[in-house]
Amino acid sequence: MAIGYRKTIKKYMDNGEIKEKYFAKILSGGEVHLKDIAREVEHASSMTAEDFEAAVKHLARLLEKHLANGKTVDLEELGRFKPCFNSKATDKLKDVSSDIIDNVRINYKASKELLKAVKETPLVEDRRLDEYGRLVEYSHTKNKRVQ
Repeated sequence: MAIGYRKTIKKYMDNGEIKEKYFAKILSGGEVHLKDIAREVEHASSMTAEDFEAAVKHLARLLEKHLANGKTVDLEELGRFKPCFNSKATDKLKDVSSDIIDNVRINYKASKELLKAVKETPLVEDRRLDEYGRLVEYSHTKNKRVQ
């Protein structure tokens, strides 16, 4: 297992002067969907894929219910989910109301074990990119360069 990255350049403004810096950017390893995870669980346990999918969907509804009641939900090895929002500042207590609240969202904090597993994953440069950061792959059947 490894997490891929690519080298890239970013322009930024510094005292009215445009400068460039290089940095690493994470590459998506793609997506894994609930059905994929369900099949993996089915092969590793006595649960059927359908049972697992139903349990995860029910968990989502329970998360929705408890978060909507302002509760923090601790799912131990998965981590914690907590409702949060931003608020504008006011000079007077009487001006504090729901009208000054925006950006309501859910804060997720991974468990220590999950975070440790990701942090300990090796980071590797994606060599499929050319010097401009464009993806370069070769077709196995035609042996042609694809961009």
